[in-house]
Amino acid sequence: MAILPEADEWTPGIYQYEEEDVLQGGPDGMDNVQGKALANRTLWLKNQIANLSTGKQPLDAELTALAALVSAANTLPYFTGAGAAALTTLSAFARTLLDDADAAAARATIGANDASNLTTGTIPAARVPTLNQSTTGNAATATKLATARTINGVPFDGTANITISSTDASKQPLDDELTALAALVSAANTLPYFTGAGAAALTPLSPFARTLLDDANAAAALATLGAAPLVNAALGGTPTVPTAAAGTNTTQIASTEFVQAARGASAPVRQTVLTGPCDGNGWPSFLPATSANLSISTQNVGVDSAALIVGSASGFSIDGAVDRLGITTENLTWALTANATNYLYVDVSADGTLVPGSTTIPPIYTNSNAPAATNGQATFCIKLMRMFVGNGAAPVKANRVFVGEAVTSAGAVTSAIAYAYNGIYDSGFYAVAAASSYNKNHNLGVLPLSASQLVAQNADGSGWLVYMGVQGNSTGINQGASIISASRVSMMLKTGPNYVACFTNAAGNQSYEPSGYARQLISRGW
Repeated sequence: MAILPEADEWTPGIYQYEEEDVLQGGPDGMDNVQGKALANRTLWLKNQIANLSTGKQPLDAELTALAALVSAANTLPYFTGAGAAALTTLSAFARTLLDDADAAAARATIGANDASNLTTGTIPAARVPTLNQSTTGNAATATKLATARTINGVPFDGTANITISSTDASKQPLDDELTALAALVSAANTLPYFTGAGAAALTPLSPFARTLLDDANAAAALATLGAAPLVNAALGGTPTVPTAAAGTNTTQIASTEFVQAARGASAPVRQTVLTGPCDGNGWPSFLPATSANLSISTQNVGVDSAALIVGSASGFSIDGAVDRLGITTENLTWALTANATNYLYVDVSADGTLVPGSTTIPPIYTNSNAPAATNGQATFCIKLMRMFVGNGAAPVKANRVFVGEAVTSAGAVTSAIAYAYNGIYDSGFYAVAAASSYNKNHNLGVLPLSASQLVAQNADGSGWLVYMGVQGNSTGINQGASIISASRVSMMLKTGPNYVACFTNAAGNQSYEPSGYARQLISRGW
């Protein structure tokens, strides 16, 4: 008797014997056609069933809980209970802490102070935790679990081994996260973490870090680190802090270096906006030209060079000029009066905060020492270098600085200007020709007390160059170029009918120039 050969394949169809078929033995004989096909199918099914167990992991509650997680970058799986897991954030910084070999290294990583440096002060009793940990039992000599458990449905109390079925139902389904973890090559003192969806890596986990990971709260972590709390910590030695930038106005700790610099700081130009955001020509750009309603807000204000810094003159002391500096890195908003010219100001608080306000009463700048008592009238006494605001009965000292103005209609701002920084205006060179007038906005906010003018051959000031005072050159006001009128915010240049400048050339002859480039330098004079 021989055994039919079997093939691992699914034979399509089972042959049906016909009446005319002639019976024949042998492996390919007609008598064995049906049996051979069924044998092939049986072998194929057997192998398919055997393959079902390939690539499976034994079913486990903890692995099932991990498989249910959706991994993400910089996350760490942890157990929340028996057969339950969740993800917690694992920052790049935390990973630098996990590989620290001891408490000193961990304190250096987080910039904490050694508790041994707390040489002064008293720790309140409420800050000292009471030990309340049970030490009953001895795991080293235990032979049986206090409470029996089940593993995959099989009871287990620790007294005997158990057998887990190897059927398909006991295998762990394949999972991207578990596959990523399985691909890692474990090593001593390492911890797996996810670097993305279905991607994992190892990060160092020192023995010290493990003592930190089981701390239940911040107080326990501080004790592990031997660190001091940030609140009410009594620091010993000579602790240091970063020195803040000049003009900083936050709750940041001020170093002695910052305090000394602030004490010696004095505004080089007084009672003005010192600096702030500028446009491409260097003009102030902290106010928009218009607004759709009866309010206006600053623009372009931010940190560093975009901060709006104001100097309020506060008179004099035995040490010299006294100024109060104010700064804002956030936008300010002024509420305005309809159908009027609104003068925009800020009051500089003692802590440097700027409080915006507006008035329709023009401020007075005077050399007199007698400020007005009229209610709402602002008077800056130049000799005293002090601002006063009347309350109806008397003038009251105020740290008020006017920064711009806005003209309103019944419901909107039709025009607005920001006053020039440091009370100085420089027009830069611009083309001029004879018999012409040119209007320029100096935006000082006060009538200029001093002005000078240059007329040059070229736009960069090169070539021939003539200096002129505000009253024109020696050839007469109707011949050269002269500033002939000025207001609180503007001025007009008028050139003569024949030329803009007259100068003596290298040959000693007078040269009359019908065109050129003019530049005005204007100051409020104090």
